[in-house]
Amino acid sequence: TEAAYFVAINNAQAGPFNESQLLLLIEKGQLLADTLVWNQGMTGWQKASSVSELQNLFSQTPPPLPNI
Repeated sequence: TEAAYFVAINNAQAGPFNESQLLLLIEKGQLLADTLVWNQGMTGWQKASSVSELQNLFSQTPPPLPNI
């Protein structure tokens, strides 16, 4: 079974989200590397970038375009 993560969006708990839904949140800019996430088995909320299962999601998404 795929892990489901809850995400802190605008200081509110949202989810649970599966991996494809998390990718959409990243594309929309709602899930960033420093966004807090939690799933079953974690002792507390952690930054998404510190969760090894989520690190590959950020490498699949190109960075935002620079403001030129």
